[in-house]
Amino acid sequence: MSSVTSERAAVERVPRDLRIFISNRESRCDDCGDDLGRHAMISLPAIVALTALAIPPIVVNTYAGLRGVDRELIEAARGMGMRASQVVWGLEVPVALPVILAGIRTSAVQVVATATLAGVIGGGTLGELIIIGFNIGDQIQVFGAALVVAAVSIATELSFAALHLAVTSPGLRGRPIPPPEDPGQMARAGATD
Repeated sequence: MSSVTSERAAVERVPRDLRIFISNRESRCDDCGDDLGRHAMISLPAIVALTALAIPPIVVNTYAGLRGVDRELIEAARGMGMRASQVVWGLEVPVALPVILAGIRTSAVQVVATATLAGVIGGGTLGELIIIGFNIGDQIQVFGAALVVAAVSIATELSFAALHLAVTSPGLRGRPIPPPEDPGQMARAGATD
């Protein structure tokens, strides 16, 4: 009897508007019928946690990439009369771009793969399908959801790898820039400038 009274007192301490919000949210999700819409939502704590997970590789790689730019290049740019902002955006960032993109790529794959853990706190990701599959003993659902998570992670990795190749200069990728077909072409181009 005392536990019922204490539960009732606890419920009464919750503000009325919050109770209405929670009950409306639960009824909306129950009425969906289509679980896919419900699993596409992600909770604020999950977003905060995944953001905290994503930031360190990006910051570390950006710092390492900018620190790794050859100081002689920077001095040459300053000697040519470039302003500080021109040196940063015209030289340092393009040279550091492969390292910066590697950090973004690492973060993206980590976030996609780790987002399944948001299902533990009701985050509404594919992890919720995995947890439900474990709870009801449906190994096919667990395997299917895990397979989708793996496929999305691999697709994320491949798309960022393609982006990395597309935006990185051929000279920075380690591939030499092909020489012109006609060796005299460069001499003629220099003479007309």
